[in-house]
Amino acid sequence: MDYARELGFLGILFRADKLTIGSRIEASFRHGVLLIKAKDASSGEAKRLVAKAESRGIPVYEAPYSKEELGHALGRDEVSLALLTDKKALKGLGKEKV
Repeated sequence: MDYARELGFLGILFRADKLTIGSRIEASFRHGVLLIKAKDASSGEAKRLVAKAESRGIPVYEAPYSKEELGHALGRDEVSLALLTDKKALKGLGKEKV
């Protein structure tokens, strides 16, 4: 899947409440199936959440798009991390083996 289509699909998932961003990520880890990390996400908070996801066995997808591109797809200015909470959506993203 090219990343423009992937971003569009992520936007749909966000509107369907299958993708969590911001301060809600940590509270949603128990339902998380994939943490999506923008290629230029480098804040201390992003590193902390990536480490926490990995410790809980949630795979981290290093996305090929920037936080501005991810944010635009989700209707925000910038989004560094997004947590996918729907297992079925992994297949739609082509990430069932991440």
